[in-house]
Amino acid sequence: MKIFDGTTRPDLALTIDGSAISADDILEFTYKRGRERWDDALVPGKLTVVLNNATGTYSGIAANAVVEFGMDTENLFYGFIKESATIGNINPVVRVEAWDAAWRLGQSIVTESYLNAYPQETTDDRAYRIYTDYPSGLTGYSAGTSAGATTMISTFGNMTALEALEQCRDTEVGPFYIDRDGGLYFANNEDKTTRTTSLVFSDTSNGTDSKIPYFNAIITPAAAYLVNNCSAERIERVGSATGVITAEYTSSVTSFGVKARKWQTYCYADNSLRATAQYVAKNWASGDDTVSKIEFYGVDFDRNGATYASLETLDIGDKITVTRDGTTYTCLVEGIGQSATGSSWIVRLWLSPYNSYTEDIAAGTTAPQTGFTFTEGAATRLTNSFDVKFEDFSDRGAASGGTSTPLVLWANRKQIAVYDSNSTGAYQFNIRGGYVDGTSTNDLKVSEVMLEDQCVTFRILVKCNNSAHYANSNIKIDGSTTNVTTIWLGGAPSAGTSGGWDEYTITVYLVNPSTSPATYRVTASAIGSS
Repeated sequence: MKIFDGTTRPDLALTIDGSAISADDILEFTYKRGRERWDDALVPGKLTVVLNNATGTYSGIAANAVVEFGMDTENLFYGFIKESATIGNINPVVRVEAWDAAWRLGQSIVTESYLNAYPQETTDDRAYRIYTDYPSGLTGYSAGTSAGATTMISTFGNMTALEALEQCRDTEVGPFYIDRDGGLYFANNEDKTTRTTSLVFSDTSNGTDSKIPYFNAIITPAAAYLVNNCSAERIERVGSATGVITAEYTSSVTSFGVKARKWQTYCYADNSLRATAQYVAKNWASGDDTVSKIEFYGVDFDRNGATYASLETLDIGDKITVTRDGTTYTCLVEGIGQSATGSSWIVRLWLSPYNSYTEDIAAGTTAPQTGFTFTEGAATRLTNSFDVKFEDFSDRGAASGGTSTPLVLWANRKQIAVYDSNSTGAYQFNIRGGYVDGTSTNDLKVSEVMLEDQCVTFRILVKCNNSAHYANSNIKIDGSTTNVTTIWLGGAPSAGTSGGWDEYTITVYLVNPSTSPATYRVTASAIGSS
């Protein structure tokens, strides 16, 4: 007997590579898309479906097959088979796990040359370019009614397509998610003002007023979200004197004290940097509690005058209200999840507080708006109250490339790199100075960001998939080994730690900047996990 009967519950629809799966065979399902907080990084959405496999129909489902899952005629999830497994002998079932487009994006490495082929392009142009080029098999792109128009700087380093898209989102501070049809939705912060209230939840629903009852609502105190002082830091733009702009929303600071937040952005113009700081400092400055999560029974849609259609079309970015104990909270949906078996059907929404305040970050601002103060200066690093220095590290995906496309480490950026996906081949390290405008001929050399008798140290952690995957003993400086003396302390690596991790420590010493090319001494060491 199917768990959704089309009456007390809507009809289920599941296709794998275009072939419909009988609803009678769907024993249970669970899925989750989006993020839990507004400032969380986007993670891949995940769908798990358990199918009755008494006849062996669903054995051997191919990995990467396209999955569409929904109710009635509406999609709820679009993704790709990550794995499937047959469980049990007497009453066998197949457990199918599918992940959405964010998974594919997180597995696709884009090079810095690709990212900077069009320096000073808009966030929308860059996001569209990345999404349509990496990888194949992804569906539509939408910019809503408020496309990102902020000019981005040239960025640096190889990264995943998902990380590159997060840079676009951090620059616009707007919605960024995989929608229920499997496409990428990316817009600026003004997009939220186009959303009307789609669902109304209440703890006083009378069963006929179209207000949806719920069994759990998590009220999060204002302190968990409150921001009234934002230091917007541009990662780098050579030639710009301003690295960070701090905006403070005075009335909120007066009421609640300083609640500071650092925000990294990739905008090109100083005016956009000011607008970013201003937006983050005010949008979450109200000091009001909020509902961060709500859980309800899906069947309650059939008990209060609401329709299943309103649930089926709900998506991330939609605006809803939740009333509890006489207080009504207006929220934006950040994440959606559902799970159902024969006896239970639970829907979960992760929420952020809604504020109609917007900023045209593309146009920017030359001066603070009424109620704000600005402080401008060079970028700084934060320390905790014990003056312990914390260092940022970069996630790099999978190590590979050999000697033809070596892994780039930037002397004037993050000196700790983590390649946290299984290596796909041997690799080589190339130390470079810094980016100027996206044109490789204009890159800063290491000798241009360091002084004679200075040094810089890198630590690199690599997840190893094969003992043949390890670093070439020759370390390049600005793409060359000329005038580079490399000393491996304890010997150069001869094998990778298959199924484990390898860590490299590399110190570059600038010996003589006057030679052509400059002369460097490099010390390096490698250790592997057991």
